[in-house]
Amino acid sequence: MTPLAWLLAVPLWADVLVLKNGNEMEGLVVSTNAQEIVLDMGFGTTALPRRSVAKIRRSSPEDAERIHREHRKKFFDSGRWVPKSCEDVFARYTETGRAREAGTDAKKRRDSLTEEEARLSADLGGLEGQARYDAWKRLQEISTLLPAAEREMQAYFSKFKALESALPETPKGTEEEKEFHARLTEAVAEMSKEFNQDTIVSRKSGSHLVVQAVLDGRVPCTLMVDTGASLTTISPAIAAKLTPVPGSESDGLTSLADGRRVKVKVFRVSTLEVGRSKEELVPVAVLPSPGNGVDGLLGMSFLEHFAVQVDAQSGQLMLNRLR
Repeated sequence: MTPLAWLLAVPLWADVLVLKNGNEMEGLVVSTNAQEIVLDMGFGTTALPRRSVAKIRRSSPEDAERIHREHRKKFFDSGRWVPKSCEDVFARYTETGRAREAGTDAKKRRDSLTEEEARLSADLGGLEGQARYDAWKRLQEISTLLPAAEREMQAYFSKFKALESALPETPKGTEEEKEFHARLTEAVAEMSKEFNQDTIVSRKSGSHLVVQAVLDGRVPCTLMVDTGASLTTISPAIAAKLTPVPGSESDGLTSLADGRRVKVKVFRVSTLEVGRSKEELVPVAVLPSPGNGVDGLLGMSFLEHFAVQVDAQSGQLMLNRLR
């Protein structure tokens, strides 16, 4: 008998065994006789001598259903309940679980690094000599560490979306298979709560999407989404309205979508917001406007912090990130 069939075969009420020594044990009674009581505790069964039990206290239907759900979840999470036809999707679920652990750890690293980056950036303007150099050097180190953490977070989202798409809309098969898919669907729904999934209002301009953005919390601008641009770019007119983060101004190179690399003035803005998605200390390059009604390009210096989905047909930009 499979674990699920075993669970469904026992009564749907939960039981509390009151032992003669005063202790209590909660679970589902599988069987009783004059010699012993067998209790399913969700992670296995235990047999207690009948003489050690003072009484059996029946719980309410609500408590019974709660325990039944907990037991079912334990079998699911342990991998002891996987119908043969569901092994492939469960393997994908297990793989997503590993990515989840890595992504969660990466987010902790990222949060710690970004806090340090913000503090050092705020202090940099008031530092001199060796202290300023050390702070600048650490900022460079942080800039090389952050992308790896972001990639691990985004890898979790990619695994999650692949798992989500693998779930059947209407599960078919035996009652056991339907019950398994229901539990898997619940688990995937819980994972989905861990992400901010932001669908941005946009318009199409040729083959590109154009979105509204806000710089430094106060300067609105219109940016063309360009995943081929290494830096987000803004026009000189927009740049004149901004206050660069102290110590962040420099000359640099940026890659354009046509493959050209051009010299640009680069500085960091305190914040860049698109829809509900916001990133701090974003490098931007000052370049002429790429077209009428557009103030610049939304490039990878912002987009790299998100798992990006572009639906060219519907004209939607989706920015996804682990909370």
